[in-house]
Amino acid sequence: MAAPVPISSLIDQWMQEYRKDGPSVLERICRCWSDAVGEDAALEAKPCAIKGDMLLVHVSSPVWVHHLHFQKQDILKRLNQSGASVTLTDIKFKIGPV
Repeated sequence: MAAPVPISSLIDQWMQEYRKDGPSVLERICRCWSDAVGEDAALEAKPCAIKGDMLLVHVSSPVWVHHLHFQKQDILKRLNQSGASVTLTDIKFKIGPV
C-alpha cells in the first residue's frame, strides 16, 4: 500500500497539469499587491476574489478597512498600471481571514 499523500500536494500537481493558461487574474493581483498598498497594509489585507471588475479584499480589522477605503482610488490606479494586466473599477474591503 502506498504512503498517504497530503491533499494539498495533489491539488498543486493537478493545477500545474491541467491549468496551462497561466496565472489567474487574482494570482497576478496578489503578486503586485504589496507594491500597490505598501508592506504594512499587505500584512493586514489580502485580495480574495474578483467579481467582474471589482476586487474583494479581506482585511484584518475595521481600522484597516477605514484606512484602505481612503486609499481606494490610489490602489486601483496602481493595480491597473501594474504588470498584472487588469482593469478594475472598484475594490470592496471586508473583514475576513488574512
